[in-house]
Amino acid sequence: YDVYIQTDASINPGSSGGPLVNIRGQVIGVNTAIFTPGRRTLNEMGFNIGIGFAVPINTVKRVLPELRDKGKITRGLLGVIIQQVDQDVAQVLGVPSPEGALVADVIPGSPAKRAGFLRKDVISKFNGRKIEDYNQLPMLVADTQVGSSVDLEVIREGKTINLKVVIEEQKDEQEPEKEQLVVIEEMGIGVVEKPLRVHKHGEIESSKKVLVSKILPTSIGEKSGFLVNDRIVEINDTKIKSVEALKEFIKGSEKNKPLMILVQRKKSSRFLTLRLK
Repeated sequence: YDVYIQTDASINPGSSGGPLVNIRGQVIGVNTAIFTPGRRTLNEMGFNIGIGFAVPINTVKRVLPELRDKGKITRGLLGVIIQQVDQDVAQVLGVPSPEGALVADVIPGSPAKRAGFLRKDVISKFNGRKIEDYNQLPMLVADTQVGSSVDLEVIREGKTINLKVVIEEQKDEQEPEKEQLVVIEEMGIGVVEKPLRVHKHGEIESSKKVLVSKILPTSIGEKSGFLVNDRIVEINDTKIKSVEALKEFIKGSEKNKPLMILVQRKKSSRFLTLRLK
């Protein structure tokens, strides 16, 4: 959310969190950042060219009670990826003027997805408020009380429709869990399970993939030609979608019978053969 007051008042390291005051002595914002060209890392100072930014006081007054009572700020979530509607987009989509927010993608499982939003929808009003610039929408959504039902006016294929959405809480992105190495002794390899995002019917679905993370020395896995970061796609035409599925397959396989294993290696695929002992 990038609604800030730009100021040429002197803001130096340590000034963040201090008040920005106008000539009448009124606090109009809270100092937040300065523009420092030449700063390439957090450890470098760069230099101050006299451009600073402050959070507007109306925003501070709105979030302060929540910060005081809950210790955090709760933001609303709609669940769309948006972009600007320019003159060309407006003409192609049959929108009267280059206004509103163009839906470039709809996040699976989000309020927008459940409400029926589609790509190429143009959001023209949010709870009766006209969206003249697409940057207005994130702030309107963020400031909407979680659990509230809102009406959105949408232009779809040149026609105006109305969709009702229940705003959900926007969760902070959590650190991904460290993958647990599982050693498959029978194959002589160690594997990990990682998330996999696949495109299906124009949408992104979440799945899992099994990657080789370790090769046991002098093992049949090493002799079979496994390499670290090989993705195990299938064994004997059986899809391997999780480490548990791999373990179950190996557990039920016959000894001394060759297995034909399809692995994805970088941008190509190849077959490896392996006999369990």
